Amino acid sequence: MRSLLVRLKGRGVFRAGGIKGDRDVEKTVRSDTIFSAIVQKAFLLYNEEIALSLAESLRVSSMVYEKEGKLYVFAPKYLKLNPNRSKSKDESDVKKVKKTEFIPLEKLKDWLLGEFGVESNGGVKTIMRPRVGIDRVHSATNLYFVRGLYFEGTPCFIALVDDGFEGVFKASVKLLGDEGLGGDRTYGMGLFKPEFSEFSNLPKWLVLDGSADMWITMSLYRPAKDEIEKITPENSWYKLVEKGGWIHGSGIRKPRVVYFEEGSTFRFRPVGENLLLRISNVSFIVPGKPVSLGVMLND
Repeated sequence: MRSLLVRLKGRGVFRAGGIKGDRDVEKTVRSDTIFSAIVQKAFLLYNEEIALSLAESLRVSSMVYEKEGKLYVFAPKYLKLNPNRSKSKDESDVKKVKKTEFIPLEKLKDWLLGEFGVESNGGVKTIMRPRVGIDRVHSATNLYFVRGLYFEGTPCFIALVDDGFEGVFKASVKLLGDEGLGGDRTYGMGLFKPEFSEFSNLPKWLVLDGSADMWITMSLYRPAKDEIEKITPENSWYKLVEKGGWIHGSGIRKPRVVYFEEGSTFRFRPVGENLLLRISNVSFIVPGKPVSLGVMLND
């Protein structure tokens, strides 16, 4: 299994709409969008067997970013707050902590131990781009705005892929960069040039596999049936999010799926499962296997 960090060099503007329509926008480009786009390019480049094998072996994170030499990842949902804190003095800091979406990778262990040290939560911003709609009958014009995601640093994502499919994965990501990731690609959003590097040189207390005290998801997570009973209030801290969308090139809506959001924290390693569904003779994959970071608190 290869662990890669894929940097998306480009303008850093992506269109990642939510389920509420054009006025809605995600907080980042989600892992299901990245996964589905990569697998769809694999179907274009290779045969169905290779593309499905890549899908089975591949895990990708949602989009994070690199800024000033630091990799910013999703903040854990787990909050170890001091019960004796002064409300008048510390309550504002607690609110900042709860609103924090991204923290430096090297701060994950400190965060889980209750040492937050809240930094600027900048790096991913929602921008508004003006558009003009023209009535084809009366030539009347209408000014409107479309939301997009702008990454002040370098947007990137973590990928875990079997050694035998690394070449297939890289070729698919390169094609994706030429065609664009996310919505409004005809307007130039989502274009990038990928740079691949090993996701290595991690702190000794951080693992991608094996055993750890706490696991933080970097992707949307859909648990397998045998994992559901492990999700209890004593060992799980999470937020749920609903995802939908369209099947590429078909005009068919995907069924809405409820996921555990990025940053969900568990005392067990979340494995998840993918689903292969078929609607109106069109097959598609619902991804559910997350990239998770394990933290050893006593190391």
